[in-house]
Amino acid sequence: MKQTAKALVYLLALALSLVPVLLLVTLPLLLVTKARKLITHEEKNKKPTQQCKTVLVTGAPHTKGLQICRILKTAGHRVILADLSKFRFSAARFSNSVDKWVTLPDLEGSLDSVESYKESIKSIIREEAVDWWLPVSHTTTAITDTAVKTELEAEAALVKVLGPDTVQVTEMLDDKIAFLEEARALNLPVPDYYQISSCQDVIHLCRQNIFSGRHFFLKPLNPYSEDRVCFDRIPDNEAELPSFLEKYKNKISENSPYFVSEFVQGNEWTGNVIARDGRIHLYTSNPSSPMQIDYEDGSSKTEIFRWIEAFVAAKRLSGSLCFDFMEHPVTGQMLAIECNPRLHSNITLMDTRRQQAAEAIYRAMETGDMNNNADKQTIAMPDPSQKHIIWTYNELAKLLHGEGPASVMRTVLGARDAVWDSSDPLPFFLLPHLQIPAQLVARLAMGETAQPWTIVNYCLGQLR
Repeated sequence: MKQTAKALVYLLALALSLVPVLLLVTLPLLLVTKARKLITHEEKNKKPTQQCKTVLVTGAPHTKGLQICRILKTAGHRVILADLSKFRFSAARFSNSVDKWVTLPDLEGSLDSVESYKESIKSIIREEAVDWWLPVSHTTTAITDTAVKTELEAEAALVKVLGPDTVQVTEMLDDKIAFLEEARALNLPVPDYYQISSCQDVIHLCRQNIFSGRHFFLKPLNPYSEDRVCFDRIPDNEAELPSFLEKYKNKISENSPYFVSEFVQGNEWTGNVIARDGRIHLYTSNPSSPMQIDYEDGSSKTEIFRWIEAFVAAKRLSGSLCFDFMEHPVTGQMLAIECNPRLHSNITLMDTRRQQAAEAIYRAMETGDMNNNADKQTIAMPDPSQKHIIWTYNELAKLLHGEGPASVMRTVLGARDAVWDSSDPLPFFLLPHLQIPAQLVARLAMGETAQPWTIVNYCLGQLR
């Protein structure tokens, strides 16, 4: 009932702003955009130059998917955007940077739905003569996308895919423990950690004085767990453990694994790369947090780049890879805490350097030789002097949660919106008035069976 009420409140707030925006802005822009596409249809369908490609991008609701489409269009590529049926009302499909939209079948956990998804991707690649496929993956599609890549390679398909080479590599990167073990084997700094399978394992660690004088916490391997942002210290006194573990006794299981991790009381950072065969072609970094809805350039923290460069080169990794770090408050050492085998939203930091980003993607797709002679100056990186990046609707939503209007307006006026583009304005207006309401209505229709959510995240374009 609480979820239903919350959805209705958000829908009402969006509805109140919809009528004036719809009449004065969105409909005129939609008509102008449609006219522009009709006028330029013949030009768009001319045979492209040798370097222009037909590119499939998957990952529509996230701003990072839209950003990749805009980067590719800057270089003149033909862009096909596709995503799951539940995201068919994504604002990005109406972007001037998207030449065609394709709806994919939802991944519902069954083998049939996985196979249907795979075949749909392959069908688009065949029918549209796709040269490149850039999966801007969801958490749930990263492994399946890699499986499709390996199947395409086995079929000798001509398409080039920006992703890890094998499912095993994607699974390793996506598994927090496996990733930490790989990093530790390469002598790259990570926090201390211990695998567990039950609450009893935590008690055994306590008896070994592992927790004495240090802050350890229980970290879930499930990225959607409610304990994802819970860093409560594990007591070092065995007598206090039963009460601490009470809330975990029905959570820690084979289907809901946790591990014990050292807590580093420092700043969190993210490093994001596009790489091919162990060579980095694009790099973005930013100060981070468990729920990231704003960005600024963090490339001055060169230790993050050196860590990622060493790991990517040693494992000869390819694809879009995102690494999270904690900065030790005393030594300044960067400790990697996890890796996600998919593009990070801080790709929005490249918006003011779209051409450089497009060139980096081209190099990653068409060369990708680790042993070539290109120096590090060819790595595309953000403009460090750019404004702080925000999502205006995230900031406005803070008004519903009690933040003062003056504070919100200072933030909005002093920053740059991640979605707004004067030459491509429709996604900015359709994100709150089509994409998000469609998801809210879908959750309402599901009733009590709907997955719980706590916020509307305009960066991800989803309810989380």
